[in-house]
This record gives sequence, C-alpha cells and structure tokens, in this order.
Amino acid sequence: MNFHDKVVIVTGGCSGIGLATSIKYKENGAKVYILDINEDKGKTLEKEYHNIKFINTDLTNENQCKKAVDYIFKNERQIDVLVNNVGIEIDESIHESTYEKFDRAMKVNVYSMIYMTKLVIKIMMNQKMGNIVNVCSVAGRIAWPHIPLYNTTKGAVLQLTKSAALEYAKYGIRINGVSPGLILTPLNVESFKKQGNYSEVIKEKLKAIPLGVIGEPSDVANSIIFLSDDEMSRYITGTDLVIDGGYSIV
Repeated sequence: MNFHDKVVIVTGGCSGIGLATSIKYKENGAKVYILDINEDKGKTLEKEYHNIKFINTDLTNENQCKKAVDYIFKNERQIDVLVNNVGIEIDESIHESTYEKFDRAMKVNVYSMIYMTKLVIKIMMNQKMGNIVNVCSVAGRIAWPHIPLYNTTKGAVLQLTKSAALEYAKYGIRINGVSPGLILTPLNVESFKKQGNYSEVIKEKLKAIPLGVIGEPSDVANSIIFLSDDEMSRYITGTDLVIDGGYSIV
C-alpha cells in the first residue's frame, strides 16, 4: 500500500491503536499529523520521525479542532485521510456512574468525531475524494457487561459511520469503521493488571476468543490502512470491520 504524497490526520495518535496507526502510515509514505493532548509523547514522535507532525489539540473543543485542521490545510492544501481514533472508557455501571463522567465520554468518543468529520468533510467535498476511518468497538455492536455507558457511545459512533458514508458517497468520499475487540493497548494492559494476577486474567479472557489470542494495536492499524487505501478498498464504504478474533460470533 502506497500513501506517498498523502496527508493523514490521526486523532489520539500518541498511544495504543492511534500510535500504531500513525507509524504504519508513516512507513507507507504518508505525511501524518497527530492530534492529541499528550505533548511530551507528541514532541518525541516528531523528533523520532521526520514525516510525523504533532498538534496539541483538545478534541472535545471544536475551536481547537478547527484551528488544527485550518493549520494542516493551510500548509498542505489537501487532506486525504482522517482517522477518528481518540476515545476513553467508562468502566462503571449506570447506577455507579455520574452525569459528568458520561458527558465526558460522549464528548471524547462522539463529539470529537463529529467535530473532526464536519471540518474535514468540507475539504474532502471540494477535493471530490477522501477517506475517513472511525475507530468504533465491538462494544457498539454487542452488550459488553459492566460498561453500558461506553457501549452507548460506541453504538453512536457506529451509526455515525454508516449515516455519513451514505450521505457523502456521492462526493467520492469513503467512510468506514473498525470495531476492535480485546486489544493489548497500554490502557487495557493496565486494566487487566488491576483485575488480579495478569497471567490468569489473560488466560480467562482467551477462553472467549475463538482464535485463542488477544489482538495487538498493529492488527487494528493494518485494517485501518487497508480501508483507507483507494486501490485495495475502493469499492468499500459504510462498512464496519470487526477485529476481535471471533469474540462477537460466539
């Protein structure tokens, strides 16, 4: 896959799936802009990779999103791919959580995607081409226990993906989603360690995955790259690619 001369935006690109995706695009020749609030990590990535640029952006703030997109377009005169990756989890039941926590999750998981899509889609409409990939979740497709509020936000992201794909296909814009299952991101590893003996926790989780392995961030990154490649997936839009080792079919 060749992304030379392509400009890619990855939100939440400083860790986990976002980081793996940013590096994968870089390896395939793209100029990558990471929008994130982790300035230390972002600056380190800029120094390490000449074609990765970091913009400190609170993605729950529409004005900051606009400032970042305006800056990128002013410098590049094109935006070819947007990866809406940023997200947080609420590991609480409805009766245990607070409105403030749910509001925060909605802003990070849903509003950020709406803000960024709204801004970038206008540029892509003028270009008559472009690709958007939203990081959804298996939690938006099935009822994962103990995280109903997170499930709700990811269900919204899934519907946003399909609805936007339908609306903007006539402009030559493809919009797809990926729905990861259990992935060994730093946040998930930390969560597993809190649940008890790490090895035992992993063994228990593997019982629910037919392939018998837990995914890596690179597994998701490879799928994102595929969905945004105009040669490999030119006839795909409005789909949600499940990456869960078979978890959701059991």
